[in-house]
Amino acid sequence: VAAPTQEALAEGSPADLAPAAAAELLATPTVPDEVIASADPTPAESMAGDAAAPAADGPVGEESNFELPPQPDRPKTGRWFEGESASAGFADQLRANDPDLLTLCLVPPKKFDPPDVLEICDGLEHNTVCYELLASGHPLSNDSCRRLAQMLRTNKTLRTLSLGDSSLGDQAGLLFEGLAENTSITSLDVEHKGLTVDAGKKLAKALIARKSLGAPQMETLRLSRNAKCSEALAELAGAPAPRELLLCEAGLDEKHAAHVGRWAFAGVEDLDLRGNPRLGADGVEAFLAALLPASSSAAPPPLRRL
Repeated sequence: VAAPTQEALAEGSPADLAPAAAAELLATPTVPDEVIASADPTPAESMAGDAAAPAADGPVGEESNFELPPQPDRPKTGRWFEGESASAGFADQLRANDPDLLTLCLVPPKKFDPPDVLEICDGLEHNTVCYELLASGHPLSNDSCRRLAQMLRTNKTLRTLSLGDSSLGDQAGLLFEGLAENTSITSLDVEHKGLTVDAGKKLAKALIARKSLGAPQMETLRLSRNAKCSEALAELAGAPAPRELLLCEAGLDEKHAAHVGRWAFAGVEDLDLRGNPRLGADGVEAFLAALLPASSSAAPPPLRRL
């Protein structure tokens, strides 16, 4: 028997139909057209519905109040390429005699511009804890050199000093004027600082002057890679000798050899002359003649490493 249509059902009752057909129609539920349409959205409608769906953990229509926890301030490192300066913080520690700040390292990429020099010198002037200032690799102005020299006249704690870059040149003389009145520095690094003859002579005067004030012997003096300064070796040889003297790549030749020998004889225990090929055999002979005693009864030189 053919299944009756919906129109037929509307006109008659199931009893008027064939029993099997009527039973089949009654067992199949009918669904309104609008329900069917809403149950089968297009992909675009489905995506729009997903985007507009409210968050699962909040009521519909209510904005989320979630906020990130406060982040700690990133400490300043004083790096020039970030436009930062750490000098103010270090200066506060120096003024407070912070026992944890024993050595102050401001080599690049940290900044050491004129304002930084002022801050650090203000902090170091009366500090009694920090014993090392390492700020090599930065150009220094005349005013910065004068301020550093003024600090050296007052500070009684610094033992190691490393300042300036290859452009320092004659300006080093301003620093040496302060060194002449300082009695605590025992390690001075002026390697590759473009020192001139005049700067070398002022260094010799400073070493002589500080000895008269009771300063201890210089432990380490780094003069390597200052070729012009070698012309001041005659004056330097008359100054108190450091225990360790570095004159690598210093442009030494035969005429400088005797001066180096005399300076070494005055108290140098560790002498580094590497990178001076122009000394030659005659230079070595002149150096040894000035270093070694003229007679076997004289005291041997203090030199232990060459």
